[in-house]
Amino acid sequence: MMPSYIEEIVNGKEDLEKFEGKAGRNGLPKGLLFPSKDKTMPLVKFLSTEFRRRILLGEVKPTKKNKDVMDRFGVTDLPALIVIPVSSNDDAKKEADDDDDDAVVETSYDDPVRYERKKEDFTRHKLHSFLSKFALKKIVTPAKKKTTDKKKEESKKTTDSTTKKAGVKEEL
Repeated sequence: MMPSYIEEIVNGKEDLEKFEGKAGRNGLPKGLLFPSKDKTMPLVKFLSTEFRRRILLGEVKPTKKNKDVMDRFGVTDLPALIVIPVSSNDDAKKEADDDDDDAVVETSYDDPVRYERKKEDFTRHKLHSFLSKFALKKIVTPAKKKTTDKKKEESKKTTDSTTKKAGVKEEL
């Protein structure tokens, strides 16, 4: 089975907000695919694997709940692909701040860019070259959560106290 890193948008605006939040939190460009079928195509799975952690791909299923999402982006003909790139100023700032892991990423986006091709032009090579223009050059890895010294001390105290209690129980 082929791996898929597609964010499926099934429940309309609710899922779209989660998708946008995830992209903004990680500083990734957003790619929204509006397929003509309900099932995720192998080509889309390939692209999601190829661009993993460089662009966040979402698939907006053709359902009544997603009608608002389609209207928001002006999608009338299916299939359609829209990319919302990270603004160039934000991209340069992100590369400068790569050393600071504690920074909260606030991402700003440029205007959406539509893949203006016919249905027959939704091929692997053409979609790959289109998405390559907007994907980040470096992979974004999630920042590891650092525990504070207080949390370490508290966890050390609880383990020490449980060890002492266990030792007392053994002596009795």
